Amino acid sequence: SPKVQVYSRNPGEYGKDNTLICHVTGFHPPDITIQVMKDGVELPNAKQTDLAFKQDWHFHLTKTVGFKPMEGEKYTCKVTHGSTVKDYAWGEYGSAQICVAKHVTVRRPRLKPTEGKTMKTFVCAVLLGMLCIPPSIAKESSPKVQVYSREPGHFDKDNTLICHVSGFHPPEITIELLKNEQAMPGAKQTDLAFEENWHYHLTKNVPFTPKQGDKFACRVTHMGKSNTYVWGLLSIRKMEKIGVIICNLVLYCESLSVVKCQTQLHLHLFVYFVPEIPNGNKA
Repeated sequence: SPKVQVYSRNPGEYGKDNTLICHVTGFHPPDITIQVMKDGVELPNAKQTDLAFKQDWHFHLTKTVGFKPMEGEKYTCKVTHGSTVKDYAWGEYGSAQICVAKHVTVRRPRLKPTEGKTMKTFVCAVLLGMLCIPPSIAKESSPKVQVYSREPGHFDKDNTLICHVSGFHPPEITIELLKNEQAMPGAKQTDLAFEENWHYHLTKNVPFTPKQGDKFACRVTHMGKSNTYVWGLLSIRKMEKIGVIICNLVLYCESLSVVKCQTQLHLHLFVYFVPEIPNGNKA
């Protein structure tokens, strides 16, 4: 079942513009519906990232929307996965400023929360406590990188180049999408999100139209180390092999239940979008 985090980009304050974020991870199959709600009504103009996955075929998505909370309003994230529907509430006390905060090291904070003080003091104390975690939990970790396109790679066809970076700590990182070693303009980056072990992840994407001879890559700089990961087009031969695999699955699924059949087909159809060059190949 999916794991859900609901938080705001900035600390929650009434009457202040903010961004509500619903980050959903660890689910399979990939069919899922995420709705960001205000008092039980879905908020318009919400934006959703591309579906991304890990090596164990668990998927993750992030949905965001601009909002201005007022007293008495209730904001939730409704997640529908399979036959399960759950609502996850956001509140001012749950605002995760830590997600966008500068990484700092706190040895032994002397601040103690005092009853009757302002909300800002309370939030500050909580965040200091969250940062003071054992080194075994918040240890440094190098990023894992996936570079792929939203659609199968074809020359002269509009597409979207995606670079998903996960599993890194500390959170300071630079992601650049490159065409022939030059930064591509118009790239968009998701909000920094984190997992329970304080490893972070980000996704950056940009529209592109590949031409024969072009070289596309994602350059990731973390803790002073810079690595470049290359995206490649699917060859015709590779596409034919995948087509055969899908056809075999269709025949196999005839003897299974409809639910299992759909799960198998979704899994391998998603593989169809992965570039020929394996994820993580460095230039």
